[in-house]
Formats: sequence, C-alpha cells, structure tokens
Amino acid sequence: MNISFHGVKNTGSYHYTRKSTEMVPAAGGYVLILPKGRHTNIHVELNNKNGNDLDEFRPILEKYPNYHNRTALNFAYDYFEDEKSGKKQSFFIINNQQIALNDENLPVLNKIYKLMKKIAGMDKEELKVENSYVTSPEAKAAFQAYKIYCPEKEFDHILDIAHSRYYAQTGADYLARKLEEELTNFVVNV
Repeated sequence: MNISFHGVKNTGSYHYTRKSTEMVPAAGGYVLILPKGRHTNIHVELNNKNGNDLDEFRPILEKYPNYHNRTALNFAYDYFEDEKSGKKQSFFIINNQQIALNDENLPVLNKIYKLMKKIAGMDKEELKVENSYVTSPEAKAAFQAYKIYCPEKEFDHILDIAHSRYYAQTGADYLARKLEEELTNFVVNV
C-alpha cells in the first residue's frame, strides 16, 4: 500500500491544447464546436498526514463538493480564444463548478495556488498513486472531459499518463503559474 507523507495522494493532471476551432462529433448526432484554447486539470485526494491539508480545504470541499470522493479536489483552468474576434476568456473550475475571480473567492484561489506550488515542488518519490485508483470511477470522472477534448486518444492511456509523477507535477506547476498570473492581473486591475 502506498502512503502519502505530504497530505496528498492519487494526484493526476492532464491537458489538451486545441490549436484552432474544431467541430467534434457528440452523442445523438450533434456536433460540438470547440474553440481554440487549452483545458488543464488536476485531481488530488487530500488528507492530514504530515500536515492538515484536508482540514484546510474542508470549507472549500463543502462549498464545491466532489461527488465521487468528499476529500478530493478537481481543479481546472480553461483558456479559450475566438479566432475571428481575438477575444480571450479563461475560467477556473472546482469540482465541476465554475468559480468567479472576485474578492470573495481570492482566499479560495490562493489556497489552491499554494497547494499547486506544494505539489509541483514535492519530492517525486513522495507523490504516490494507488494502483487501484487509476482505473476507478473517480479517476475516470475526473478526466472525463478528455473524451470530448481529444476523442482520438485512448482514454485508458490518458488516465495512465495523467497519473505519472511528471504529468502531476508539470500540471501543478502550470496551474500555479496561471493562478499567479490571473490573480496578479485581478489585483492590479481592481
């Protein structure tokens, strides 16, 4: 059994960059129009081993519950660009709920920023994933969006590489940089 010594376990991250607008077939004969942009998410199970990560995040997890695991955080950053107008949009999502960038949510996003920095800097040997987790319904739900964003890739392969230490840490690093950038822009422009 793998143990987490730093308050996190079963961490995975993945991203998909769309270089131009694409039409993707969807269920029922519909077609989704996906804009140019990038979708990045990280899924992490929190606990109180060697700290109190779970206790610190409990209010966030109660406000934005994860329906598969009440101790897990699924955080996503979406960036889209309209190729015709050049208009850019970005969104933060916590456990499938969009979160606005405003004064009320600054403490929430700041906590997530600190968690991302922590994961990005963890010793690779202490970032553990339980074998049974990678094929669990929870992991599949956390990365379900990639069935739409990149339907040409085998989903089981996405789950495997998303849970590699490299993807978990580079995803956390990217999300920390995006959070820092967006939070700084918000504070400077308010």
